[in-house]
Amino acid sequence: MLLEEETPSSAPRKAPASPAAPAAVSPAASVPAAVAMPAWPLHPRDAIARTTGWPPPPLVVTPLMRHRMIAEAAYFEAEHRGFAPGRELDDWLEGERQIDAWLASHQRTPVRG
Repeated sequence: MLLEEETPSSAPRKAPASPAAPAAVSPAASVPAAVAMPAWPLHPRDAIARTTGWPPPPLVVTPLMRHRMIAEAAYFEAEHRGFAPGRELDDWLEGERQIDAWLASHQRTPVRG
């Protein structure tokens, strides 16, 4: 037995209205223009420098890192000359010279204030 309120209908029933969701705000819209940073490429060290105004920390290369850099440079020197035997020490010394020159040109002096 059907009551008056339960009359069958061919039209689908609508779901009850839900409360309005808050408008989505993009994170970039909430960042002041003075702090907004480019998306790419950005190193975390550079992000700190841009947001705080501090200079990035000095370049730190451990002895192990330097050794690996020299080994790679020596490999490329040997590759350049066709891996001919007998000049391995020269390749290493040339790699060492190149890496030391690169490190010297990229050292940053701390800002004293």
